[in-house]
Amino acid sequence: MSMELMVKAMKTTKRDRVYAKTGGRCSYCGTPVDLLTFAVDHVTARKHGGSNRIENLMPACNPCNGAKGAKTVEDYRMYLVAKSVTGEPVFGHSQLLYLKAAGAFPVLGFDKEHKFYFEVME
Repeated sequence: MSMELMVKAMKTTKRDRVYAKTGGRCSYCGTPVDLLTFAVDHVTARKHGGSNRIENLMPACNPCNGAKGAKTVEDYRMYLVAKSVTGEPVFGHSQLLYLKAAGAFPVLGFDKEHKFYFEVME
């Protein structure tokens, strides 16, 4: 087997393992994802020191992966809660962090609990 085929096979196997972590569903919203087109999300983004180890990888639908970007899971949760209240992503990341630190979340209704699929799946 050529080196290229070995690398491709290894990647496919890893991708299959990531896919299986949530039974073929997006880790964040729970939407079924296609094995060939799902996004492999880094729970801790590479730019924040995250690795390509299986423990740091989760399957995601493309909309969730794009919205999460390099955010931490907690920052993505905060973003989604704020968006659910306002209907639009009107606050940037640094603004949300400031509002949270200032204690404004309960006043704005941003203190709702939000669970991701990977946190509640059986």
